[in-house]
Amino acid sequence: MRVVSSVAGFLVVLGAFVSVTQALVTPRAMRSKLPRIVRVLAREEGIAYDPDPLPEDPIELTYEEFLDGVVRMRERGVTMARDPEQAWPHFRGWRVNYEAVAYALAYRIDAVPAPWSGPRRRGGGPLEVPTPVDRKPAA
Repeated sequence: MRVVSSVAGFLVVLGAFVSVTQALVTPRAMRSKLPRIVRVLAREEGIAYDPDPLPEDPIELTYEEFLDGVVRMRERGVTMARDPEQAWPHFRGWRVNYEAVAYALAYRIDAVPAPWSGPRRRGGGPLEVPTPVDRKPAA
């Protein structure tokens, strides 16, 4: 959930040029549904959260980590219409809606550590998952 939400956030705030399906389905669905899903889980698990955070409220993800994500996406050929400096306030304002709860849930279930997913009980850093080579079948 966290990786998908972060990618969707990047696509939205950086104005990434992606396929019609990605542009219409993923970011819109993530923007509208992710905070609600995370909050339902928080209520079920008894995790306190701010139901109406301000876009300027702090988040744990740093600007430097955000820039690392921008570099990774550019390395994979994603074209962006906005500079990271322009996109950061929007990304942060969107992420503040779910980050604290998502981190708490990931910690509670001791999920596999991934970039941008918060601390875990057993320690260790995030696992880097290599992007598979995009191979197309021969015509």
